[in-house]
Amino acid sequence: MDELQPPSSPSGGPTGVVAVITALNPPADLPRRAESLRAQVDHVIVVDDGSGPDASEVFFELRRIGVEVLHHEANSGIAAALNTGVRAALALGAAAVLTLDQDSTLESGYVEKCLDSLRTASAAGRPVGFVCAHRMNGVDVPAQRGQNGIEPYDPMQSGMLIPVPTFHRVGLFEEGLFIDAVDSEFTLRVRHAGLTVEFAEGTDLEHGLGEQTPKMLFGRTLTTHGGATAFFAAHSPLRLYYVTRNRLITNARYARRYPSWVLHRVVDDMVFAGRNVVFGAAKWKSVKAIAYGLIDGIRCREGRATPRLTTKLTTRRD
Repeated sequence: MDELQPPSSPSGGPTGVVAVITALNPPADLPRRAESLRAQVDHVIVVDDGSGPDASEVFFELRRIGVEVLHHEANSGIAAALNTGVRAALALGAAAVLTLDQDSTLESGYVEKCLDSLRTASAAGRPVGFVCAHRMNGVDVPAQRGQNGIEPYDPMQSGMLIPVPTFHRVGLFEEGLFIDAVDSEFTLRVRHAGLTVEFAEGTDLEHGLGEQTPKMLFGRTLTTHGGATAFFAAHSPLRLYYVTRNRLITNARYARRYPSWVLHRVVDDMVFAGRNVVFGAAKWKSVKAIAYGLIDGIRCREGRATPRLTTKLTTRRD
């Protein structure tokens, strides 16, 4: 594996790292986060994946502070957006690419800790595919026991620091999945290539928790023991379709190589889907989304959901 450039020095030396942020109708504070990120990397690229006109001011401000903004004319999925940014980073001669979601914020020194972990693993003779956050919002990222000790179970792509040789060896992100399970598939492909996936020791990534929805059961809003409304991280029926379909495709692809991982993932996904069906507001539509996802997953149908299916799963009438 090619050796990375040294981490940023107190005088602001080069890191060899280019950050790629995917954006779709981004929050107004994205320029603030991008500005703080610039202190840790050589270059920041934001890929707009087909945002509406209301986002134009955010992208204008990003350019004003020196961030490179690339645009997709239409929503092409997070994998395609990541790949657009990675290709641009490779053209710049990056040594490593840091991938981030639009609602993620890095602590000070995050990139330097990632580079230190890469060097430590390299010195120990381990071929590292990428490193990821050790904690997220102050909570340990789920882990499993691997050949080299404790390693990430199914890391999220936001916060991954990926050395460029990894892309040369395994390729870019799987665009056919469009959204959901893109990070899982990439992680399994990296492991299948004989590379390790490791925590960057001491890192903590601040990440948005997604849509927090009140738990509903039999038409009633559930509460906690203290009387407050109970919330859970809900997914829309359309997202449930992608999650179901893409998990099935990915699990089938790697079940023979990683049977215990796949079994664990299936159980987690069943709990996740059940929580959305039981506690979500659009229960019947969620059931239909899961059914469509299972059918298309068995058929290995990839890409963006058809307009007809999208309409079925997004109209208000359940």
